[in-house]
Amino acid sequence: MNRLLLLLSNTLLVLLEVIVLTFFASIFFKKNLSTVKFLISIILLAAFNVTALALLDKYFWLKAFVLTIVDAIWLKISYIDTIIQSIGIAIGFYSFISVWDVLVLLAISFLSKREFSTYMENPVEYYLICYGVKCVELLIVAIVGLLAKKRFQFKNTIWQDWLRVMLFPLTTTFCSVMFFQIYEIESNAGTELLLCEIVLLFFDVMAIWLLDYMDQQQAALQDNIILKRSIKQEKESMEALVEAYSDQRRKTHDFQNQLAIIYGLAQQESPDSQVLNYVRPLLKKEMLPTLITKTGRNVVDILLTQKYSVAIKNQILFQMQLGDLSDFPLSDEELIVVLSNLLDNALNACMDISNSKERRILLKMRTKEAAGFLYLENPTAHNVEILDNKIVPSKTTSIEHGYGLKNVTAILDNIGALYVFDYNSQKQLFSFSAQLPISH
Repeated sequence: MNRLLLLLSNTLLVLLEVIVLTFFASIFFKKNLSTVKFLISIILLAAFNVTALALLDKYFWLKAFVLTIVDAIWLKISYIDTIIQSIGIAIGFYSFISVWDVLVLLAISFLSKREFSTYMENPVEYYLICYGVKCVELLIVAIVGLLAKKRFQFKNTIWQDWLRVMLFPLTTTFCSVMFFQIYEIESNAGTELLLCEIVLLFFDVMAIWLLDYMDQQQAALQDNIILKRSIKQEKESMEALVEAYSDQRRKTHDFQNQLAIIYGLAQQESPDSQVLNYVRPLLKKEMLPTLITKTGRNVVDILLTQKYSVAIKNQILFQMQLGDLSDFPLSDEELIVVLSNLLDNALNACMDISNSKERRILLKMRTKEAAGFLYLENPTAHNVEILDNKIVPSKTTSIEHGYGLKNVTAILDNIGALYVFDYNSQKQLFSFSAQLPISH
């Protein structure tokens, strides 16, 4: 085996371990970097790992320490918020890689009745085994990804998903075993078999990445369709409500004018008539409840008036602290979707509370020069689980409920807003806060 192929094999082996770490981290965490920066970080991570392995190959514990720290720093920058969690995952991953490699070599040594050290003497044979191990590691990551989707991404998987994701890793693993068996029979073809295995592994990685990308695009497309449908329905509903309100106000105004004419005619014909006593109070009455807020956004005033009336009927204390929302950084359609979904969830949560004195909703909204601020809190009858800044739906939660919150977060993500879901289990108090940039 020539030195160039040996160097290439060793470098690609380290790169594969980095890719396995990337796939593993992406299952549980959201990427923090842009695509270009992320690719650069992977290349730098692989370069650091190759250098560390080359310089510290004879010092096992020092090598393990350096690689763990390098991986932890990369995880902290690319995925995870806390350094402790990054270090824990880096230690676990390095331990898994090291133990798995040794166990496979020991198993092959036991089955073939050969000494463990003999596999280390022949580079071609050693790398055939190593790349076979990486095939299995990719297969394990694919399995873990499918198992984690329901728990961490709230997605159900069917047998077609398992078949689609595992078909190529299983095929690559099977071919890797066949390559090793062929090499045992015809050792002269070792270099060619190793190249074939490297090519297969490359396509295996590409297949896993492409399938994951397609899943993300499909999920984003589905969420976008539902979001547009929801925005359209909310917009049509609010437009109908605004039109009905305006029409009723116009009729009320006309009715007041007609009453005024009747009152004037009655006063001319009979100043002491009982008709005057009856009409006079009607002239002072407001036939339609006035808007409870004046925020500079008509749709917000009407929506909050509507939700306020629902709260009063259900014995819910609805407190509002609102400023001038004329420049609040959301369009009318977006603001309708965000507020209606958040308030509907809050109203439903309060209705589940048996003690009416504990039912309350607090809504704060204001606009400053740089951003708009929104805060909502309400008590709940049942504990709310929040994972990775997402509300984990219970078994009884409807699909529409889940998509309502998805619509809210999709709109906020689209404008680069910062938002946090929080739950105080001791007080059984749910809260949502968001900071929306005005410059979007």
